Amino acid sequence: MFNDYEIIVICETFLKEHDNFQLKGYNIIRFDRDTNERGGIAILLKNHIRFDTLVIDLKFDQIEVGAVNIETTLGQISLIAYYRSPTHLVGNSIADWKKEWAHLTDFIKKLDKFIFVGDFNAHHPWWGSTHSCSYGNAIFDSIDLEYFALLNDGSPTHFSVSNNFYSTSNIDLTFVSSNLLLRFPEWHVLSDSWGSDHFPIVISGLIDFHQNPKVDYRYNLKKLNWETFLEELEVNKGIFSSLKYLNSTVITKYELFISTIDKCIMKSMPLTSQRLANKCIDNICNTKNNVKPRCIWWSEECDRVIRLRKAKLASLKYKCDLQKYIDYKKICAITRRTLKAEKKNSFIKFCSSINRNTNISSVWSKIKMFKNGCNRPQSTDGNTKLHDKAKETLDDLCTPKNATLCSPINIDTDSNQSALTKDHFLAELFSYEEITLAINSSNLKSSPGVDKISYEILSSLPEFYIRVLLDILNDIYQTGIFPETWHTYLITFIPKNNGQKVRPISMASCLLKTLERMINTRLNYWVEKNDILSGTQFGFRKGKSCADNVSILTNDIHQAFYKKESLTALFLDVKGAFDNIIPDILIQDLQTLGLPKVFVKFIYNLIYSRSLLPVDTSLGAARTVNKGLPQGSVLSPILYSLYTHSNDKFINKSVKILQFADDIVIYSTHKNTNSALVQLEYSANNLSNHLKSRGLEIAPEKSQLVIFNKHNSRIEYHTLDLNDCTLLPSNTAKFLGMTLDKKLNWKAHIDQTVMKCYKAINILSCLRGTWWGGDPLTLLMLYKSLIRSKLEYCGFLIHPCAKSNLDKLDKIQNICLRIAMGYRNSTPLNVIAAETNVPSLNGRFKILGYKYLLKHLSYYNSILLDQLETLKELNDYFVYAHNHSKSLLTECFENIWFYNLSIIRHSLFYKYNYSYHSSLFVPSVDLRSNKILKDSEDPLCAFCNKFLDSEHTHIFTDGSKISLTRENERDSASSVGFASWSEDDDFKISYKIHDSASIFTAESLAIHAVVDTILTSTKEKFKIYTDSESVLKSLQNLNSNKTESVLIIMLRPL
Repeated sequence: MFNDYEIIVICETFLKEHDNFQLKGYNIIRFDRDTNERGGIAILLKNHIRFDTLVIDLKFDQIEVGAVNIETTLGQISLIAYYRSPTHLVGNSIADWKKEWAHLTDFIKKLDKFIFVGDFNAHHPWWGSTHSCSYGNAIFDSIDLEYFALLNDGSPTHFSVSNNFYSTSNIDLTFVSSNLLLRFPEWHVLSDSWGSDHFPIVISGLIDFHQNPKVDYRYNLKKLNWETFLEELEVNKGIFSSLKYLNSTVITKYELFISTIDKCIMKSMPLTSQRLANKCIDNICNTKNNVKPRCIWWSEECDRVIRLRKAKLASLKYKCDLQKYIDYKKICAITRRTLKAEKKNSFIKFCSSINRNTNISSVWSKIKMFKNGCNRPQSTDGNTKLHDKAKETLDDLCTPKNATLCSPINIDTDSNQSALTKDHFLAELFSYEEITLAINSSNLKSSPGVDKISYEILSSLPEFYIRVLLDILNDIYQTGIFPETWHTYLITFIPKNNGQKVRPISMASCLLKTLERMINTRLNYWVEKNDILSGTQFGFRKGKSCADNVSILTNDIHQAFYKKESLTALFLDVKGAFDNIIPDILIQDLQTLGLPKVFVKFIYNLIYSRSLLPVDTSLGAARTVNKGLPQGSVLSPILYSLYTHSNDKFINKSVKILQFADDIVIYSTHKNTNSALVQLEYSANNLSNHLKSRGLEIAPEKSQLVIFNKHNSRIEYHTLDLNDCTLLPSNTAKFLGMTLDKKLNWKAHIDQTVMKCYKAINILSCLRGTWWGGDPLTLLMLYKSLIRSKLEYCGFLIHPCAKSNLDKLDKIQNICLRIAMGYRNSTPLNVIAAETNVPSLNGRFKILGYKYLLKHLSYYNSILLDQLETLKELNDYFVYAHNHSKSLLTECFENIWFYNLSIIRHSLFYKYNYSYHSSLFVPSVDLRSNKILKDSEDPLCAFCNKFLDSEHTHIFTDGSKISLTRENERDSASSVGFASWSEDDDFKISYKIHDSASIFTAESLAIHAVVDTILTSTKEKFKIYTDSESVLKSLQNLNSNKTESVLIIMLRPL
């Protein structure tokens, strides 16, 4: 029922500061009463209404006022909600009230347009009361009819029952400014009290709100008939084979492709009535929307008790006696209990339906529906301030001075361009495999650009249209001609966590992003293959992660502790790194690197003279941007890395640097802290000057200086000067999600992690009851994805650490396991571990540490492994104090080092050790025949008829892993091997491999061995048969977002 109204004012909310109250689709402005259980005001405004809060200072405890300014086409209208408690508070007299009332009315009279509503608890015949009171008389005498107009029509707004007598009163009043009187033709009271002793008042008005009109940039694909869409596409195929199309320009081809897709979509949509473009809001408090969301837990029983309550109230009005009043109060109580019970039972039913096959995203959406709200922060100051903040952010991105920074570069005639770049593989035409990989790797939920073509639409296109699109994108790339819509980025703004600032979100054309993704795959390969980036850069690179930076830094800190030295670190913050890159310099860098002309031309078109078009059109028209990298662009991360790849050249040799995109830390180790600070200060200012010459700037006020040492030395006297600012040492610093304290005891990090986890625990609690709730296995899965992932982040680095701190993390896991399984608090931990099969966090940290080190063992010249080797030697040599022990990563390194001879090692990430085109090769794989053979009456005969022929050599492969239990031994060992068989003896192979290998490894190696043999054979036609569906699917599927087995990558080039 609430969704019928644009604005709702509620008096006597009885809400306290900690109470959660939200309603989906509304901004809620609360004015809670702190000094009494009664009272409280809430104003609810639909999200599209622009407003800000209006402060009215009153010091009289008996009254409450809340006010907002609302933007309308008539100008600003002030809405003031008023409540006066009917009880007299000690120390408050009517004279005091009259003084505050006069102050309030004088304030309201100064407003140009206003609506003044609320529970006045005053009686006077002017508004229909049968008698008057001192408060009513005072209001009547003080109201200036030149400014105030009363809307009440004499209908009662409140009822009470006493001594078997049903009485009504008119204590809820509505005043408007005189210039708005004709705008409100209707004021009426609802017959249903909704369970209250006040009747809701509905005011209808002729006022248009200043809505925030939005750019329509997406189709409603939920209404799309996909079968009809594919049929329409089939009908329109001929367009792309006509001579007119083949002889047109690339831009004409592109526009025809977009218009054809648009036409097919519109024909596949159901016919709907045309909505009014400018709908008149017929009520400042009451407007019915076209779509009325229904509460998901509402049932027929809810409708029934509501009807009964209305009937009992009507009966009480008709003839009042004690029994009817009791019946009415009973049905009100029954209604409240029924609505609560229906909501609870529906929620229980929903929770009980959750199982391991349930889509997790649907779980979150349903939980939000039950909460009837959303998780976005709301600003109590009003959304007009967020609107102004969005304007400021847009002005910062599109400042006029940006235009002076760019001067067109003649790429065609640049002398730095070598003729050899014409044959560069970045200049080659893209293949069908590449565009398929780009589309498959995209996020289907990603928002489209101004052309409205989303990835969901692209992924559903038939192969014919994908090939047409591929030809168009190849032409655009080779000719360097950009469609006009590719220069335009839609931009929207979302509130940040504090609700006081906004974050810009850009949306580019998905067709542009598809081409970017293909280029990005090639560019990353070329950059890594040619070792362009510095070894200190870890951001957005395959095989590298945040954990590398934190691991290297903490290992160096441990080494300093071993040697009783201090490590002084400066964590730098780069202001608006991606937004302040100078395009001229980036283009020159790309040319210097010898990249081909077509690629540099594409980047030039991508970053020069972009337009930002606000989705909220009230923020203005499209604005030009001539600086920075496009936000949300697929190529922006790698371009930023190339732009800053020379940073480490400006660092002193005694100072180390680690970079993850715009997160930078430089540090120095020395016995004398002052000496380290001198070196650090020199390097920091040198780096700052270098970045400044390239348009980037370090923010000293956000940078942090931490001196890591084990002894309790005074560090507050040490300082560092950076950009004319003096930095004092901090006790902690946050780096890539880890809070590092000066003694590296991890207490601050663990405390912050625990606080994050407690918020997520509430989700588990609401999905689990004593006798009802979600499936325990599903709740365990939710724990692992929501909570354990937070506990485990770089968990193998949180050692050495005091047991009391680690126990805090264990406590979180134990709480979650008890909730998920429904255990009591007294359930022993060993029972929990046995029944849940969830390892201890310490065990998980070790497993993650081993996995992390195994990844590094596959590289030659790993910085991390060199550090751990040094730490191992230091551990063997030095004698430590009682509170110092080796790190968990060092222990894992000592235990796993002997596996290094069994691991395939490369100098680069394994994907880049083979040719680029081989990584796109998809062999001919038949997976459908498996089901056909299973369903046939005679599978063996069906197999022979379908596959066996005399032209091919038939080879069968298999891999297996068996457990071997030795006598008088409790533990069992494993044996792993693979083999192949064929009528040709050359292909009969059998090998035993490492006992720790998986079946997938054995099956992959079997196929690899057979293919190696085929390459040396004189025969030409072969068929390989395997029972490993997972290996065949891995060979068949191309998706750059998924981690691919090194064995599969080794198979593709063969």
